[in-house]
Amino acid sequence: MDLEIDPLLLEDFKIEASELFEEAEDSLIQIDKGENLESSFHKAFRAFHSIKGGSAIFGMGELSAHVHKLEDLFESKRDQHINKSQIDYLLEGIDVGRSLLRGEDTSFNHIDNNAFNALGNGDTTPATQKFSQPKDATKTKPKKKDDNTPIVFILEDDEDQNNLLNEILSAHGFETHTYLTPIEALEEIDIFEPDVILTDLKMPEMTGVEFLKKLRETGYDAPVIFLSAFLEKKVILDALNYGAFNFLEKPYYPSIVQNIVEMAYQLMYPIVFLGSLGFMFSTLIKNGNGTAVAMALIGVALLIMQDALERTQW
Repeated sequence: MDLEIDPLLLEDFKIEASELFEEAEDSLIQIDKGENLESSFHKAFRAFHSIKGGSAIFGMGELSAHVHKLEDLFESKRDQHINKSQIDYLLEGIDVGRSLLRGEDTSFNHIDNNAFNALGNGDTTPATQKFSQPKDATKTKPKKKDDNTPIVFILEDDEDQNNLLNEILSAHGFETHTYLTPIEALEEIDIFEPDVILTDLKMPEMTGVEFLKKLRETGYDAPVIFLSAFLEKKVILDALNYGAFNFLEKPYYPSIVQNIVEMAYQLMYPIVFLGSLGFMFSTLIKNGNGTAVAMALIGVALLIMQDALERTQW
């Protein structure tokens, strides 16, 4: 069933996509000059990735397919030199993408990797270093985290939506694990210990709210963000009762998903920390007023330390 797209959201996406095209263009020009090679590659890659995913979400299939092809060609050069003719081809593709974004009729000669590699006949730009590829959680079997990379579980019974969310978040540095059913996710909770969970409300085997309830019963308190095309008041209240963090109504566009997941990750630690302190003081002091005073003093201390805290991930 086709979802009705909010015109305001669509217009916001078009503005964001225009900015992303500009970012990709600027990054390719930097690469052409041999400047900021690795960071420029990552910026261009993320821009292509976000436009591709967002345009698919908003039903702009021709634009999504076009940018997908540009992204694949660009990604193929991550371990190779890239020359001026190849960059010029990608810049031309960006201009065509802008036209598609505006709904204009246009044409573009899409080529495969072999033809792309043949462009320029070996004429290289100053970009003489190999690029490193942004992490793609879908290409290797995930392992239990041993660094500070945020882990996000994605539960969505629609495989296309699952893949789009995976692309949006993995392109922005999150380690993602996708699941088609809540049961699969629950089986791997203790293995990967996700920092944030993104889940659909209506899924086979159990609903999103039932999944959240089961999660809380096991003592797991990761922030949970719900996705749904239809958010009903009763369902929202039930989810909030079990500690839901936020709700996203479909269709959504990439920057909203990224920002809310990032916010959930950043707020998780101070919330858990302060909640644990409150529980500890209430246990020790056994007096509601005394606990309130202790927490107020902690708040004053955190206010005094705010400059130092701003330099942390909190």
